[in-house]
Amino acid sequence: PMDHALYFPNLDLDTDWRIETKYRIPLRTYLALRNAITPYLAQDPYTQAAVGQHYLVRSLYYDTADYRSYHEKVDGNCDRVKFRLRSYSDQAEASPDIRVEMKVRKGNVMEKYGCFVPYPVYEAFTHSGHWPTDQEPVLIEFERYQALWRLVPKTLVQYRREGYSDRAREGIRLTFDQQVMSTAANTLFPAAPFFRRQYEQQVVLEIKHRQQLPKWLERLIKAYDLKVVANSKYAMAVETAQHDVILPAWRQV
Repeated sequence: PMDHALYFPNLDLDTDWRIETKYRIPLRTYLALRNAITPYLAQDPYTQAAVGQHYLVRSLYYDTADYRSYHEKVDGNCDRVKFRLRSYSDQAEASPDIRVEMKVRKGNVMEKYGCFVPYPVYEAFTHSGHWPTDQEPVLIEFERYQALWRLVPKTLVQYRREGYSDRAREGIRLTFDQQVMSTAANTLFPAAPFFRRQYEQQVVLEIKHRQQLPKWLERLIKAYDLKVVANSKYAMAVETAQHDVILPAWRQV
C-alpha cells in the first residue's frame, strides 16, 4: 500500500503496514474510555505483567545535525522514516535487551521494523557505529542510513504505556501513553537526565489497525468526540527540550 521514495533494499516492504491514528485526551476521558473498551479489548501481556498495569517505554531518536527528520515532520512530508533505539527499562545496570527500530510512514499508514539486540551489542554499537557481522535486515538499514545521513542520537523520550488488543482478533491495538517526558541526550541511559514533561493533564491515545474500524470503535470515537491530531512524540520532544532547533538565535534565552 505504500509507494516509498526512500530506498530500503534489505527490507521486505508492504508486509507489516498498518493505519495509525492519534488523539490527545483529558484524564477524565481516558478513565471513561478505558472502562468503555472493556467488552471489546483486553490488556496485552506486557500491561498485565507491569506494576500498576502500565509499562515504561524509553526511546532514543536519531537525526541529522540539522534535524532532517524533525523538519520533515513539521513540514508535512508524508514520506519519511524515523530511527530509534528503545528500552523497556531505565536501568542500564539491568542490562536490558535493546530494540532497534525503523518506522516508515506514508500519510497515516506506517510500517515498523525492529529487532532486539543484547545490551553488550548496543554498547558496542554506540562506540563503533557498527552492528555485528551476522545482521538482521533492520540492523543493516539502520547502519546504512546512519552512514548515509550521518545520523546521531539526539533526543530521549520516555513514557508509561497501557496497551490493549481486541478480543475478536481483528488486528486492533489501542494504547494509552502517560507521563510523557523528554530531554536532549546521546544515550539511552544518561547519568542524570533532566526531563521536561509534555501533555500535562493529557493522555496520548493511539489506535492501530489494518482493516476498517469496527462499528463499536467508531461509536466510541463519536461518543467521546475524539479528534485526530498530529502527535509525533519525537517532534514534540524536540520542541520541548531543544528550543534552539525551533527558535532563531535572537529569541533564544
